[in-house]
This record gives sequence, C-alpha cells and structure tokens, in this order.
Amino acid sequence: MYAYYISVNGELIEKIWYSEKKSIVYDISGYEVNTYEVNFFVRDKENQISIKTVRRRSHWSICDGILYSVALLSTDVNNLLELGSGFGSKLLSKHCNVTSVEHNPKFVQMYPEVRYIFAEIIEYDSCPSPLRWYDIDRISPYLETGFDLILVDGPPSEIGREGLLLHLDRFHSIPIWIIDDVLREKDQNIADKICLKLGMIQYKFWNFSILSKVPIDNSIIGEIHKKSLQVLSNQSKEYVNRYC
Repeated sequence: MYAYYISVNGELIEKIWYSEKKSIVYDISGYEVNTYEVNFFVRDKENQISIKTVRRRSHWSICDGILYSVALLSTDVNNLLELGSGFGSKLLSKHCNVTSVEHNPKFVQMYPEVRYIFAEIIEYDSCPSPLRWYDIDRISPYLETGFDLILVDGPPSEIGREGLLLHLDRFHSIPIWIIDDVLREKDQNIADKICLKLGMIQYKFWNFSILSKVPIDNSIIGEIHKKSLQVLSNQSKEYVNRYC
C-alpha cells in the first residue's frame, strides 16, 4: 500500500504513507463524524499507482433507505417532524420541509434549511418507573400546524425513546411514521406499541420500520426494500453481527 488519505466531514485529516499492513485502524473519537472518506493509493509491481475511494456516512446519521423512503413518500409541500437532529436533517430537507426536535444546544440551528425546536430532556412519572423524554410543552405548539410524516430518531439510546409512548395522543393525526433503529429491541417494541395504539400498518425493513394509517402501494414498498438491502450489503460484518 502506497498511502491512505483519510477525510472526515469533507476535511483531510491524515495521510498515512508506505504502510505494509493490509488494513489500518484510525482513531476518530475526537470528531463528530457525519461523513468519512478514505482514498487508497496502491502501487503495483510495475510501479503504477491506482486509486480506490470509499465514502460513507457514519451510523449516527440516518441511512439511505430512510432518505429514499422520505423521497418516495413526500412531495415538495410535505412537512416532516424529526425527533433527533443531525446531518440527516440537512439531507432530509432536500425532499420536504423539516422541523427537527433537539435537546442538545450544539446541534440546534446547525443547518439554515431546517427549522429547529429546542426541547430539553425532562423526567415524566410513569409506571413501572419514570421515563426521560423531550419537554412536550416545547413541541406541542408546533403540532397545530400539522405534519405529514414523523421520523423517530431521538433521543439517543442512553436516554431512551420510550417516553414518546406517553404522548401519542399529541401525534395521532400524523399519517406516516418512520421508526429508526428497530434493530434494537426497545425501538422495535416502540414501533409495535405505536401500531397497536394508533391502529397503523407496519412495514418492517432490516433497520427501520414505516407505519401508515392506510396501505402503501406495493411498488413503493418494493423500491424501498431494494434500497434497504443495498444499504445492508454495504454494512460491515462486525456491525451486523451485533444484532444477530
């Protein structure tokens, strides 16, 4: 291997030269990674150099399967409510009007094309134990304008998303839901309970589910399934094995 060029969020951060290793590990723990790119420079026996480039978004960002789903299920005038913001908010805004609920101030107002709702995490009394979730009083005034889709991608797992179930009556009018991270048992359980309480149909893909009040055309579901499998084929064995 002649060289590795490593970029994070579009910025070149490291050049590694003349490595004899077939693979390398590079620590990016100090970065908020949205996208990363590695350029491999390989010199063959004839001293010719070829280049291979690998570009990926991190697992913190929503996958292409969800982006494709929103594109197919939206029109230019659709309004989407996103629970949990990030780089994906910017990507979603190419397909619809995005309002993003976020509890972390450093992620609020990150992208001008996204409307943000800052809602702190508070504790709610519930049985059998208290649950932490966004301050619903910060969100409720925005629900009056109406949303066509909702994407559940927050709060992060260390806080948990079960608190949403305490407030489903506030969101009942939204006809299409996308629940991310259903590889995790808790998040799949949330999707199941929303379906039961709101009487919705669930279309489950390998890492997200779509919930709808009315059947979605089979051709659209088929296209989403294809895109979802493409995303799965690009995942590392280590990542997939976490959930097997």
